[in-house]
Amino acid sequence: MKFLFSVAMAIAAASACAEAVKGVVGVSLYPSIEDVALAYERSAERDLRKVSFELAESQAEASKKIIIDGKSVVELQTLPGFKTLRKAVVGKNGEYVTEIKDEDPDCRVFCRYEAGGKTLTASAHVEWDNFKNCYFQLLRLRDDYVTVTGRCVDTNGNPVVNAVVQVGLVRTPVEQGESWYNKKEFGRTDTNGVWRVDGVETPPSDRALMRICNTNVVDRYDSTVPPYGIHVSAFLESTKGIEAAGGVRVPNVSARDRAAAERIFAAYKRKTGKDWPRPAPMTDFPVSTNNVIYVPDIVLK
Repeated sequence: MKFLFSVAMAIAAASACAEAVKGVVGVSLYPSIEDVALAYERSAERDLRKVSFELAESQAEASKKIIIDGKSVVELQTLPGFKTLRKAVVGKNGEYVTEIKDEDPDCRVFCRYEAGGKTLTASAHVEWDNFKNCYFQLLRLRDDYVTVTGRCVDTNGNPVVNAVVQVGLVRTPVEQGESWYNKKEFGRTDTNGVWRVDGVETPPSDRALMRICNTNVVDRYDSTVPPYGIHVSAFLESTKGIEAAGGVRVPNVSARDRAAAERIFAAYKRKTGKDWPRPAPMTDFPVSTNNVIYVPDIVLK
């Protein structure tokens, strides 16, 4: 009996230092600007909006046919480093549950799924939800997210280790009203001061084109023309509070998206004999390769 009592106490103690990480995984296939470029190049249609609309409808239907229940795995990963601590299979209605322990480092939940030749991913920083009294993470699988990465340094140029990095989108009032899920992504710096955040939302293809052709302005909250941008803030915390902080803003257009836009412009000229209107072409693109945007060093002061 004494032995059984000890075991029971040990189990109770173990459960007391762990909390549930729950959530739901869904699929949302949106036409990326690459998808639109390919469809427009192959179509005889001159009207890009018509091609984009038809593509969006077909991808919406394709989203409904993807069944991830029992076929996808959610991972609890460390920040930084993305070391997998635990895994959970996605169950009925896309629901999953795992646990996080008191001794675990800062974490994110991550999911990857292969569908129709595309790799769909989603990630979310683990946060406490006071309403649910548990950790609840909504993951929306997509194939058009971008990765944002950079480095945090101090005023002497030395790397800042274990700083918290927060990545969010700069939006106009119009965009804020239209967006149903204005979440922010988080990361932490490693021993070299380097951080990486995945799953950052990209602009819809029409807004990406508008951004490329019509504005060089990122920070214009009064504009109805979408000046999409990425705002990155970072801070170093201690037992005394925030010791140092810094931030930077960059355009939310990757090299991949810009190359796709150029393909659309070229296809438009072939079909119409005219140049695509570009009254104020954007020039201040961030350093980027493929779908990775590199942020300038953030100096924490």
